[in-house]
Amino acid sequence: MGESDEKILKSLFEFIEQLSNYYLDKFNEWDSNENHILNLKNNMVNTVFNFNPSGDNKYEFFNTKYLKHIEEYLAFLNREMIYSPPFDSIFAEINISSRVKAINSLLYKIINYCMGKEEKGNVPLNKCINDLQGYRVILDIDYEYKDLESYLQDYLIKYRIQNREVRIRYLVAHRANNSYNAIHLYLNKMGNNFVFSWELQIWLKKYEKSNLESHAAYKQGYTKWELEIKNKDLE
Repeated sequence: MGESDEKILKSLFEFIEQLSNYYLDKFNEWDSNENHILNLKNNMVNTVFNFNPSGDNKYEFFNTKYLKHIEEYLAFLNREMIYSPPFDSIFAEINISSRVKAINSLLYKIINYCMGKEEKGNVPLNKCINDLQGYRVILDIDYEYKDLESYLQDYLIKYRIQNREVRIRYLVAHRANNSYNAIHLYLNKMGNNFVFSWELQIWLKKYEKSNLESHAAYKQGYTKWELEIKNKDLE
């Protein structure tokens, strides 16, 4: 490992640590019995949201209370992110960006889980609604993901020994034709299945172009769907 790569990985791990602490702070601000509406692990996507392709409105939700709960959490995040630590300037060696998910983007994702995937929405909510707050790090290092994964595994072993409050799980993400390659981390409170996870995407610089193209292709489907909804509202 070169000195530059070592410095970048050190910054990545320090950022993960600070992000974990920040997530815990926001968790404690949001968490209350009033917000323990649905168990995200025990409830399936298709039991909370209903889509009937043969009906008049295939995008109609039957659990409006839970949709309102999600919207309130998104509003909470948007307020809090104004005062977010300036991670991008603190960790200048790595490229950091963040966003709060737009509600229509989330609805489109849920529709894909219910209608576009083999499971037809028969997956836990926490597998689908796991990126309402998202961060992305792009690392300019001379590694492949298998190398990065190895270092990440070693780091997470040490992290889990020291941190008993925030759980971090990771997923190596690949799409068809190698169009998207990344490692995704998901942060959630240990032992709590009611508050939403946050997502951290870790990209390698060499795959940035293909990853952005993959996102753009997905965005085209989302934009088309959003236009259909707007046109339907005007009918």
